[in-house]
Amino acid sequence: MSKYENGIETQNRILKACKKLFYEKGYNETTFLDICREANVNQSAISYHFDKKENIFFKLYEELGNRMEEVVREYIPKDSGKELEAHFLGYYIIYHELVSDEKLRRFHNLELTQKYYLNDTEKKIRQIYMDKFDFFSQTGNSMDELNYRVYYNAEVGLLQYLYEHIDSFTDDGGYIRLAEYDIRLFCDIFNCKDLADDRISAIREIAQSISWEKISLY
Repeated sequence: MSKYENGIETQNRILKACKKLFYEKGYNETTFLDICREANVNQSAISYHFDKKENIFFKLYEELGNRMEEVVREYIPKDSGKELEAHFLGYYIIYHELVSDEKLRRFHNLELTQKYYLNDTEKKIRQIYMDKFDFFSQTGNSMDELNYRVYYNAEVGLLQYLYEHIDSFTDDGGYIRLAEYDIRLFCDIFNCKDLADDRISAIREIAQSISWEKISLY
């Protein structure tokens, strides 16, 4: 095995170990010693490949997003031209899984989630929105750094409320209320209120047809 291949193998072992530990114990409760034991590496290897523990979380969070994208595309294909609808369907999926899966809530560190979205905001704005949603360029609606930051700070507040009042959302419609509140929040902040009702009606129907027992985001 080449030095490069060995490095990739070590990096993957660390990621696999942290994925297990972050879901089982939570990010804050996972120590470097835990990671070293689970991945069978020393701390210098972790520092070499990821520098800081939070960078491991960011990598795993991206993998979570990619997995959610795969689930969304089973219901709204990429070539359908419905990128906004696909984005909103992701809200139903993530809220359903957060409500029903304690391990996912344990993994989903709010402080680091907020940091992930609010670091390098110009790049995130292009990647997450401007390069995907035609309505921004077609309508002239704005997507500047201020309303982007307002939205993600508000969304983290919504997630915090969910975690503090989880028992209020465990009924069949709990995830729907959360997703649709978030969609309206998005539309309010990004000046596209006229899109909310039609999109919500269509996407709710798709969400309610999902076989949730077959869904796993990790």
